[in-house]
Amino acid sequence: MNKKILLIGSGPSSLSACIRLLEEENVEIYLVDGKDIENLETRGCIYSKKNKNTQSRYKKLFKHNLDSSLQAEFEDAPKPSLQFGGYSTVWGGALNNIEEEYIHHWKDVEQDLNLFIPNFKKIINFCSNSEKFSINNPQNLPIIEREERLIQRLKKIKNNNLSVDFSTIALSSKVNSNICEECGEYTWSCRSNSSWSSTSLFKELIASKKVTYIKNTSVFKIEENKINNTCTVFTSKEQSHEIKFDKVFVGAGAIGSSKIVLNSFEDITKVEIKTNDLISIPLINLSRKGKKRHTFTDLYIKYNTTKTNLFAQYYGYSDNLLNLSEGAVPIVRYIKKLFKPFLQYSGGIFLYLDQDSSSTFLIEKEDEILVIKKGSNPKRIELYKSLKGFILTLLKARIICLPLGIWRKYGKSNHYGAQFSMANKDEETNNINSDVLGRIKKMNDVHFIDSSVLPVLSPGPITLIVMLNAYRIVNEAINET
Repeated sequence: MNKKILLIGSGPSSLSACIRLLEEENVEIYLVDGKDIENLETRGCIYSKKNKNTQSRYKKLFKHNLDSSLQAEFEDAPKPSLQFGGYSTVWGGALNNIEEEYIHHWKDVEQDLNLFIPNFKKIINFCSNSEKFSINNPQNLPIIEREERLIQRLKKIKNNNLSVDFSTIALSSKVNSNICEECGEYTWSCRSNSSWSSTSLFKELIASKKVTYIKNTSVFKIEENKINNTCTVFTSKEQSHEIKFDKVFVGAGAIGSSKIVLNSFEDITKVEIKTNDLISIPLINLSRKGKKRHTFTDLYIKYNTTKTNLFAQYYGYSDNLLNLSEGAVPIVRYIKKLFKPFLQYSGGIFLYLDQDSSSTFLIEKEDEILVIKKGSNPKRIELYKSLKGFILTLLKARIICLPLGIWRKYGKSNHYGAQFSMANKDEETNNINSDVLGRIKKMNDVHFIDSSVLPVLSPGPITLIVMLNAYRIVNEAINET
């Protein structure tokens, strides 16, 4: 008898779960995400006059592409993406594995997550010059002399708090030297689907009937039947889906998963979602050698003290990066007016703060309505000291940080989760914790697999970590049925 498995959400965590489930026999995989996969823009240069940048990663974050079903008490509150593939269609492709300073948070996970990376080599094109990923034989990402010189200068600085490495990027196609005639950038960089996303592979799996897609259907809540060990999915407060599932894996994103939990449990009325605040910092690099022809991050720069952990994604200047950043970093509108020779020295940093130094936001149930509210905003005396040290250290490498950045708090960084972080094996799960298989409270066959159940929200890129953890959860949970 076939096992009926439901995946909720079309992002990286659900795809990771699907990859593992496809290894099983006698499994029927269903996918639901509330969207329609048919109308996806995937062709053409996003910088061409024809497209007018409508397909850019930033434009996909415009309000009409976001879920507005939740009320919000503050402006620009975080909202889930309505794009099929979730935020994997708008991210910048940056990847990282678990950093050494966060390994202790994963003590209850018996397997090394990095051992699962080979399972993704056929679906993700890893591109990196970092030695951390050399074992996986990634393609090299083009690095111009300007950034080569910068990383050499940073590595010469004697500071135990500082570490630097080349970035690692997930691309949807192979790196080559082909140049786009419309924008002058590499063709593998200027397409709307240049960054890897779960979209194309899910589309193939649906077309080949390996996955049954229940389109335009949203999940309101989930109930478990303890007698026959099945899960019932409700598409509204009262109406259930006709198919009963043996297991459900929820990869709806931190907000989407929180909505399902708040609707599924009457005694849970509030969820606090942790974030990594983001400070976007324009800069001047006092070196100018070579022309960069892609918009992806070049370097990862960490600055860790005993009290704080900072993670910076460094972006060297390119013409299209300036266009792409105009909406995300408003100061760029004014920088663009400067004469071009000066612009060649510019660049930017996305500086992510650790979760203890960052704000949180709440989703609270009020008279059956879900409302997004601001959460905590911690004191930051130690953080300011670290920020000062970080900026002065960059100055030694001939990087001048301009005091024109934007601090994105309360989830506006789109880097959030860990609201149902894994509890210690010896502890009973409660309203805010999951066990190591992503189960909340007394659930047996409903497993949360997205960023919601990470034991800690590390400030670097988390997509690969989420995917590896989702694969691990499914790998262990599927053998229970």
